[in-house]
Amino acid sequence: MNYRDIFVLGCVLCLVFSYLVLHIIKFFNRRDLNKHESMFFKNRDLFKKGCDKIVVNVDDCEIVSKSYSYTKEKFVTLKGQIQYVFIPYKDRVVNVNEESNYIKVSLYYKGENRLFVSDYINLSKPSIMIKFLNKKKTYIYIDKLDRKKYFFDLNFLNDETV
Repeated sequence: MNYRDIFVLGCVLCLVFSYLVLHIIKFFNRRDLNKHESMFFKNRDLFKKGCDKIVVNVDDCEIVSKSYSYTKEKFVTLKGQIQYVFIPYKDRVVNVNEESNYIKVSLYYKGENRLFVSDYINLSKPSIMIKFLNKKKTYIYIDKLDRKKYFFDLNFLNDETV
């Protein structure tokens, strides 16, 4: 074996080792994420038990859309990297248009008019509107001790049957 063969063997072993380490890290991150999500849902159920439950008519809710666009380079495989250098820039990038939506509603709660805003929703505005037509009401859970803490219950938007 000459030095070149030893070098190639070392490079191959480093790549295999790196590949294994990355997959092990990805596995543990995914497991931690699932644990965090299950804790969130358990805590959310506990939160709902100790809160004021307010019925919200979905007709009173406003869907707010924020559209934005950005440019990103197309993914290129390792095999295509050599040709990629010679491709003009305009052919290497793609414009991405995205839309973020959230729900807001103004309600009278314990002597004051308050604005409640949901988290961002990963559905298009027409999809949300269709689901609102099928569902007539939803709920907002407000903490009795700290009125700034609330949960806008929009679980019906995740229902595939609607």
